[in-house]
Amino acid sequence: MSNVNLIINNKYSTDCNTLLYGELEVIVPSPTSIHHPPLCDLVDKNIVLDTHTYKLFKDLFCKSPVHSENITVYDQNGFILSKYLSNRTNNNSGTVDVTTEPKSMIADIVIPTNDISPVVTILVLTSYKGLSSCNFYENKERTVSIDMKNLRSKYDLSKVILFITDTIYTELTTFYDFHKEFIKVFNRVHIMAFDKIVPSLVEYIAGTVVSGSKPDFQGILNFGENVQVTTAHFSDIKNHMTTNIRGNNRIHFTSTNTISRSYFVIMLYHSNRDDVKITESTTHTEYEFLCENDESGNMSIMMNGLLFMDLLNSFKDHDAVRRYVQTDPINTVLYLFNSPFKSYKHNYTVTTINDMLGNYMYDLDNTITKHLLAVINDSPPQIPQLPQYGYKVHSPFKNYACERQTSVYMPPNAFDA
Repeated sequence: MSNVNLIINNKYSTDCNTLLYGELEVIVPSPTSIHHPPLCDLVDKNIVLDTHTYKLFKDLFCKSPVHSENITVYDQNGFILSKYLSNRTNNNSGTVDVTTEPKSMIADIVIPTNDISPVVTILVLTSYKGLSSCNFYENKERTVSIDMKNLRSKYDLSKVILFITDTIYTELTTFYDFHKEFIKVFNRVHIMAFDKIVPSLVEYIAGTVVSGSKPDFQGILNFGENVQVTTAHFSDIKNHMTTNIRGNNRIHFTSTNTISRSYFVIMLYHSNRDDVKITESTTHTEYEFLCENDESGNMSIMMNGLLFMDLLNSFKDHDAVRRYVQTDPINTVLYLFNSPFKSYKHNYTVTTINDMLGNYMYDLDNTITKHLLAVINDSPPQIPQLPQYGYKVHSPFKNYACERQTSVYMPPNAFDA
């Protein structure tokens, strides 16, 4: 069962507007996972790989489950490439690469022997140059027969597990009599496509985890039938959450983590503050809205800034803004020269909701200033340089967005369909 927690830290209401900020938290159940144990016995292992398989093996094995057995990886010359000790906490390895070419004959491959029992030896065969270098059936059969005879004289293959590609195996099956012997001489034979042989090997020795679907939650915040959302700003500072204003004055949000949190600033427009009723559609949750008005003055300053920004957005061109400035210069002077956010110090790490609010209002103030200066100079404004923090503004003067933050400013009665 998913939970959507809306924590309202503070609010400020007038007859027509309500400004509130707080934190939105979405908790989604973890997906169901199936854990498959290794198919191979949990004993020490020697694995022989070639240049075609070693790098992929390292990449896949480092992400696989850890088990308490020693694993030593060799190249076909018998040189140790990496060791995974039984007391390891992960499956990471060194940076040694295979520089030798694969052996032409299977009998030339050095298979490590160990008198300590039990030890599993795994040979991975992805190429057989000796076989592919012959064209006639008779020569291929003779090559394989001699090669296998030499191999059996050197090693006890009953202790070797063979991983072989299906292309080599298919060609070997043309020698029926030998094929029957070939299968019997090894402890076990696993036949895989070339692109599956290493993933299958890793799954064979380490097991695998089959994860369920990723968390994917979509919710809708509603604020009342006669209430309009004029501003919505969400700071994506913890995990992954995306938000946007939808039609009918709703805020749509999505989460792809088991726990996602985001600070928010929302301003509402209404004819009666009692009309504000906050609910969430997916979880059918209704939130209490009882906190008292903030009387410190900070939120009233925020509301004035947002309302002033809405006013600027309502003008269609520079001439309309210029006429407003001439008829009501007091607010213009206030935001050009006397805004309290001019002295705010940025904290782009956004570790607390107060830091987010300060950054948000500081950048809003800069945006207002640049809008007004553009009108005075009768030129397009310069886009503020906000490398780590920003917001999206719908206005006749500019339109830009930054990756980490999303804000939408909308005047009353101008909403998406």
